[in-house]
Amino acid sequence: SRPLQRRIFTHTGWRQVGGVWHFLHGAGAIAARGFVSEVEVELERGLRDYQLPDPQSGDIKKAVQASIELLGVAPDPVTWPLLAAVFRSALAEWLPAELSVFVVGPTGTFKTCLAALCAAHFGRRWTGSNTPASWSSTANALERMAFTTKDHLLMIDDFAPSGTYTDIRKLHATAERVFRAQGNQAGRFRMRADSTLAGSLPPRGLILATGEDQPHGQSLQARLVLVQIAPGDVNVSRLTNAQACAENGDYALVMAAFTQRLARLADAGKLSRRLDARRKELRAEAIKGSHTRTPDNIASLMMGVEEFLDFSVEVGAIADDELPELRSSAWEALNEQANMQVNLV
Repeated sequence: SRPLQRRIFTHTGWRQVGGVWHFLHGAGAIAARGFVSEVEVELERGLRDYQLPDPQSGDIKKAVQASIELLGVAPDPVTWPLLAAVFRSALAEWLPAELSVFVVGPTGTFKTCLAALCAAHFGRRWTGSNTPASWSSTANALERMAFTTKDHLLMIDDFAPSGTYTDIRKLHATAERVFRAQGNQAGRFRMRADSTLAGSLPPRGLILATGEDQPHGQSLQARLVLVQIAPGDVNVSRLTNAQACAENGDYALVMAAFTQRLARLADAGKLSRRLDARRKELRAEAIKGSHTRTPDNIASLMMGVEEFLDFSVEVGAIADDELPELRSSAWEALNEQANMQVNLV
């Protein structure tokens, strides 16, 4: 008899298995029918905490409301881009994310804590003391992580150039390589020992980075959405409540249910064309604003906002009449952030 074969995936994100869309994560997959434990996923050691629960395992409405309450932790120009990035990353299979989000501010402003709340939407074990990646990793390692975390948010913590001139230059070079690859949706080809070309490893999700300084170069910064955070911006008591929600798995439950909804839409063939058409509409809307250098980035993040808000209405977390106000506040915040970035660079 023929030996049994096992199919083991070594990345996260969307794959068609048996003609059905599945959202892979470290504990299995989410499909239109819910949690799928029989799909095997083995991630590298540092990424194994990317695990989602069964979307039917908790109170979805309450969990989504907890995600919306994240907006109250800091001013809208800080929280809306971060929340947008969370849900935008899950759309990358159909609409590659040609941007990264970079939270910049002095030490003590809770940058890492805020970013960890975003990462916790993809696994409740991600915390301020347990982050997926850091800038102390090599460029090759970060490149592989960005390739592996398909349709997920890859948090890279603590960009703080220090040490010798060579150390600082090397860190900036690493950041340029990582962010440029994300912005161009391209990896680097490598030469094998036998002189043949090895395949490239393009980023396949969305990068969320933090740092006390920002990478150099205007062309590189055009590929970034810079989220500036200042002392006093974060409401500490609300942050503490949000961290409890993250550790409880509320945010991961939101992403599990959100991807189940996307799986239904994708199986019905209703996602790809609609997303592309909507992105073009949003870009045209963004061009009318005063931030003409960043319309693509604004439109891209707004895609995540709109999909999340539609989902929130469907599960009853917000009322129909609340939707326009929330959408307007998100669009205004992204516009404000873009204008601040133009002045910053």
